[in-house]
Amino acid sequence: MTFRAFCAGAALIALTGCASVFGGFSETVSVKATSDGADIAGAQCALSNSRGTWHVTTPALVTVHTSFDDLDIQCTYAAYASNVGHVPASRRALVHGNVLLPGSLIATAVDIGSGSAFDYPSPIVVKLHPPRETTAVNSSGD
Repeated sequence: MTFRAFCAGAALIALTGCASVFGGFSETVSVKATSDGADIAGAQCALSNSRGTWHVTTPALVTVHTSFDDLDIQCTYAAYASNVGHVPASRRALVHGNVLLPGSLIATAVDIGSGSAFDYPSPIVVKLHPPRETTAVNSSGD
């Protein structure tokens, strides 16, 4: 291998390494559950995307792996109706800075491919619906 080829390869590796500097491969988000405007402590939530699944008890901070996929969330609490939702991934503003750097196409491709170009909003608020009260009806007409 010639010295020139070695330097070109080293530069290429170094430039792709900057891609994750802007976002990293994970982020910490806050998760809380509410019902009728009141916070609910103790709801069990599962968060998942193409990079993994994380289980928390609300309120919580959880570190998730970033992905271009939405973050799926399912929370349950006692007799409350469980709630399933999706939190969309959004592109990080710093990814646009990649175009200012040498090797920007490589850095941008690595950011997108690794998921580090995206993040999720925080806090994530999951609304749970209280159990419905049922009234017994006397079938004899009394």
